[in-house]
Amino acid sequence: MSIEHFLSNDWLNNDWESWALERAHRIMVQEGANLVNAAQWLDKKQTVKTSHQLRDAIQQSLIEALAFRASQTAISSVHLSAVAVSGPQSNMAEH
Repeated sequence: MSIEHFLSNDWLNNDWESWALERAHRIMVQEGANLVNAAQWLDKKQTVKTSHQLRDAIQQSLIEALAFRASQTAISSVHLSAVAVSGPQSNMAEH
């Protein structure tokens, strides 16, 4: 499941948490396993390389999370502005 799935749906904490857990699991399975293998073989160059790959994967996921959060904040603020502007008008129409 990619972050695009969550961008297309209404933002819910459960979706956000599910995405974060799945992403963290995928990073640890892929990059963590590579790091463990390199360490077990006592391959210093490969250990350094895979630790950098693990770091980069974590960094990329944090960037994705921040971008997602920023887009949701922007959408929420636009929605709240629209409600604030249209709210009194709809109340006036009812009276």
